[in-house]
Amino acid sequence: MSDYILNLRNLTKAISFYFSSIGVSIGLFLNLTTILIFQAKCFRKSNIRIFYTTLGLFDIAALLNSILFIQLLPNLGFNLSIGSDSSCKFVSLWRRCAIQIPSWTHIIITYDRFKSICFPKKYNTNNKKVFLKLGFIIIFIFLINLPHIFFYLNVKTDIIQSNISNVTVNSTRITSQACIAVTTIQTLTDIMNVCFRSFIPFVIMFILNVVMTKKFLKSKKKFYNGDSKMKKEFYFTKTVITMNITFFILYFPWSVWYILNLSFSQQIGKSDLFKASMDLLQSISFSIAYLNNCSSFVVNFISNQIFRKVFIGFIGQRKILTNSVNSLTNNAGKKSFQVN
Repeated sequence: MSDYILNLRNLTKAISFYFSSIGVSIGLFLNLTTILIFQAKCFRKSNIRIFYTTLGLFDIAALLNSILFIQLLPNLGFNLSIGSDSSCKFVSLWRRCAIQIPSWTHIIITYDRFKSICFPKKYNTNNKKVFLKLGFIIIFIFLINLPHIFFYLNVKTDIIQSNISNVTVNSTRITSQACIAVTTIQTLTDIMNVCFRSFIPFVIMFILNVVMTKKFLKSKKKFYNGDSKMKKEFYFTKTVITMNITFFILYFPWSVWYILNLSFSQQIGKSDLFKASMDLLQSISFSIAYLNNCSSFVVNFISNQIFRKVFIGFIGQRKILTNSVNSLTNNAGKKSFQVN
């Protein structure tokens, strides 16, 4: 049984380490690429450019959260939350804000598409309102996570007695360090994390998607066969619907794990096998959830023809530029050889 538990723990560490070091690195690159593509001229007069640029930045922050505080560094033995009482409070607050803000950015993007499809006459591209909405989301998420300031660094020590030159010397040894809170605060913050990262965004986006999809399907031919502006609206809306479906799928295992963890919190501490199994489930569900922060590029590439054309054009320009540089270098080399 002890070997089986050890294997579970090793598998848990391996999943967290390799996903955070390889998968997250790919996600960071894809988000940077997405931000770059949405700076193209064809996106500059739409709210979508601001939304996806901001979402890319928030997703990068969430993925860095995985590297610094959740998976990679903790697996390597570097726990930044136990440096001091202040770092415990800061890391606790940052971790929750970083993973919740992207979900609410999805809501803003979905509402923007909902308004453009269902109320086109009232819809307009007002950059100031967009930035105000995004700023409100940041402040809102920060405020609801303020209970994390009640977390504290819990240090357990042992007193060691040693005899030096017939003199008894007492010294203390740190046996464990943990960033924790009282049970009420810890349970409250865990429930709020599930609600504000997954459940509430899910409900809001589900309602908006049901109404928007009905309207979208009725007007699909009108959008698709219209002018270039109408086609943009078609591709943007199709992308948002696809992204929301992806959101639901990828966050579902993580939500299930949190419910199980809260339901069986007392039993987890009593059984090493149960704890090892829950830790493995946590590692898998967290990794799947973080895929949502890597999905913007993939979803846009598949669903948004305009995005895909810009990306392929960008790759083509890079190849032409590289070939031109190589050609100039080769010609310069030949001329130098002839002179010599």
